[in-house]
Amino acid sequence: MESLSEVTDVLKETVDKAVVADTLAIDALASIDARADESTDNMAKARKLQDDFEELKFSLDATKKALDEIDASKNQRREKREGEKEEIDGADFGGRLEKLATQDERMNVLRDSIKEMLNTLKDRLDDARGNISR
Repeated sequence: MESLSEVTDVLKETVDKAVVADTLAIDALASIDARADESTDNMAKARKLQDDFEELKFSLDATKKALDEIDASKNQRREKREGEKEEIDGADFGGRLEKLATQDERMNVLRDSIKEMLNTLKDRLDDARGNISR
């Protein structure tokens, strides 16, 4: 009978150890699962940041190209035309001035749009840098 009680004690101890091992295994799996979820979230954030960076780079390149074209067009001097007397004295002179004023307004709008785009890109780049540093 004594050996039966010893075996029972050993079995209870084995069951207790098995329960503890089971609990530890469940906790370890939960920890691994949480780290896997965190890694998945970090990868998604990294992909989004990479996409945002590529979009910003594309926008910056397009803006630089547009600014270079504007600078190049400013630097190219148009040859003066010799206007005919009737063209200078006639109503066409006013039409030419009107076209020039329209072009000037368009250039101002473009310049303002580019400034706004650059400010937006700067803000987005600051946000992206903030997200990366988190």
